[in-house]
Amino acid sequence: MRLTMAPPLRHSGIVVAAGNLGPPALDVPRQRFAQWLQSIAGSIVTGSDLPTAEDRARRRAKYLTGVLWHVGAFVIINAFFWILDLAVGQSGLQWAYWITAVWGFGLIFHLLAYYIDGRGVEQGKYQKYLAEEREREGGTP
Repeated sequence: MRLTMAPPLRHSGIVVAAGNLGPPALDVPRQRFAQWLQSIAGSIVTGSDLPTAEDRARRRAKYLTGVLWHVGAFVIINAFFWILDLAVGQSGLQWAYWITAVWGFGLIFHLLAYYIDGRGVEQGKYQKYLAEEREREGGTP
């Protein structure tokens, strides 16, 4: 068995090493894996690559779409469960209640996450902590 190292792939200051450990037939999957790692490394946001206003707006719009799909699925599927439970089930509190309660709890957290993200809490805290760190280092805020 031979052990050689391919030159590291560099992207945004992240080094990804792709090794060559075995017969040449295995080199193709390793190369694909190295390319996949390089694409992942390219998607990591570093301190100098802060998202633009357009990126933040696109992210919020995509997240809102996800929330709306979640609400729509919640309403339609739970309506079906309640109709089924009322038509087939016995009188009193049945299984549809528990599905609605647990799923509703998850939906509340999804809506809360959208609301908090929409207020820019993360970006605001980032700016605050960055100013504190710069003051601590003696730089300008």
